[in-house]
This record gives sequence, C-alpha cells and structure tokens, in this order.
Amino acid sequence: MATLTEDESDDILYFARANELADLQSTLESLATTHSLSASAICSAAIDASSQNTPLHYAAGNGHLEIVQFLLKLHGAQPLADTDTLSNPAVPPPAIVNAKNGAGNTALHWAALNGHVLVILELLRHGADPSVLNGAGHDALYEAEVNEKEEAVDVLLKEGTGLDEAVGGDGNEGENGEEGEANGEE
Repeated sequence: MATLTEDESDDILYFARANELADLQSTLESLATTHSLSASAICSAAIDASSQNTPLHYAAGNGHLEIVQFLLKLHGAQPLADTDTLSNPAVPPPAIVNAKNGAGNTALHWAALNGHVLVILELLRHGADPSVLNGAGHDALYEAEVNEKEEAVDVLLKEGTGLDEAVGGDGNEGENGEEGEANGEE
C-alpha cells in the first residue's frame, strides 16, 4: 500500500468531500506518477487518520454522485448483473465499496443517513451490502429511518437485499456518533 503524506491524503479526502472532481482526478494522477503506483492504490491509501473515512465515505455522505461514480470506476467496481446476489456476485465488489470507517459505517450508511437516494442506488448497483452493521449495530436502513429520510428508506427496502437478515436498529439512536459529520466543513 502507498504511504501518503498527511497533506496528500487530506487533499484527496477534501476534493471528494467538496465535490471537486477535476482536482481529485488531477491530484490522483499526479500522485500516481510521483509514487509510481496506480491512481486506485493512491486513492486507497487516502484514509482520514482520525475517523478512518475513505474518499468514498465523504463523497457518498455528501451526495456527490459523480465523485462516487468516478471512485467506483477507479477501483474497478462492476455493476451487479441481474442474476447476481450480494452473497454470490459474478464479480465481487472491491473492498472500498463496503469499507468501514472507525465507527463501522460504510459509504452506504452515510448516503442513507443523509438521504442521498441516487448515491444509494449507485452503491447498491455496485455491490454495497445494506445489511452491514456499524459499531452501534445499525444497518443503512436504520440510519435512514432514524434520520427521517423516507425516500432513502423506500429505496433501501425496494432495492436492498439481505436486510431481512440484518439486525437493523437496537433502539439506541445516535450511537454511531457520525450523523451529519460528512457534511461538516474542514
């Protein structure tokens, strides 16, 4: 794995969070050349030291669909085929799709708790698992419900698979400590 400076990592994370696609692309290309690695390896190394958030967490949490699409493509995520299931996809999703941050939240958790329906659909289409539980024992559906994101709830219930097996919420609202953090400014 690439070792980035704190500033290099912060730049990548900022561009993903701030919806700066051109800056994100050029920074990744430049760092890939500097470190003699692929842009996806550089992107994978850009993790927030304190929260363990990836660029995909920030883009999804802020509803930046173009950045999410770029990051999924960059990491080689393939759309699920009609015959695929989450437990048996023809092409498994790259680790970034279901990567957990320090609180156990995936990018899908963040998109759900902020009600970003188009991002939710894109993540699900590329193998995001809605049944993943965060550190508080909540799945993405629970995060959408507790944050009153009704359209996100509807989409997750319609499009998400595996939710019938997930625990969901345990009644301890707000335990994950990250509601709304994705929208915070640097």
